[in-house]
Amino acid sequence: MPFESIPALASESQTLLIMSGICGILLLMVGGAVIRMGVALAGLVLGTLAGWIAWGSLEIPVPSWLMMALGAIVFLCFALLLARFVTGLLLGIIVAGWLVAVVLTWSLFDPQIEASIRPLPTWIASTLVQQDDLEEVSQDELDSESVHAGVAMHDSLQRSWKEANELWSALPSIYRLMLGMAAASGLALGLLTALFLPRSALLLMTTGWGGLLLLISGIGLLGSDGRIDGPWQSSIAMLIAWTALSAIGWAVQRSLDTRDRNEAS
Repeated sequence: MPFESIPALASESQTLLIMSGICGILLLMVGGAVIRMGVALAGLVLGTLAGWIAWGSLEIPVPSWLMMALGAIVFLCFALLLARFVTGLLLGIIVAGWLVAVVLTWSLFDPQIEASIRPLPTWIASTLVQQDDLEEVSQDELDSESVHAGVAMHDSLQRSWKEANELWSALPSIYRLMLGMAAASGLALGLLTALFLPRSALLLMTTGWGGLLLLISGIGLLGSDGRIDGPWQSSIAMLIAWTALSAIGWAVQRSLDTRDRNEAS
């Protein structure tokens, strides 16, 4: 397969990035409503099915509809509780990522740091983009299975991990401490917000992830792995764009939520 796998990698990356963009838009615009509805429907369907299976296998002397209703209620409650924990975990991860991006952007103004620091969305996009130039691929690699999409993605992940380790080693200890505190604070803040403010946590989680996914999609599709000059090479620009997209999504979902409440009342 001389050159078949090279465009295959590019097309797979394009598909992944396009899907990332679509998911980002959905999460930004209607993420909270979609996730709440999906969790509730999944709990009801799985609970009803579990109740029916339990009624048939255990031969419990009660009507089948009672077991199905009981199973639906139990699974719905479990799904909602589990969804709150997952929401808190995902919110904690995205808040931690945003705080880490803030610390890395701040470190750019320190003249003692000589390491090259790419914006977080650009770094993630470079992991997803598979664009092997023909000049950089040897004939032996073309004739082997080493350029298979899965292998190429694995190699890309290894390169990104190596880049992250090199950056971590180049940073002074004070910035390592700040990054660790930022990550831990973000995780704790996400879990606490989901525990006490579940509605706000869901909106924050969906808009935060939506803004990041949309940025990653745009950078991967337009930025050619960040090798072309553009705003995706600026940590400040990417941090502002990520924050602005998330804020726009928050405003849209809040307005839709408020309108639905007013119509319901």
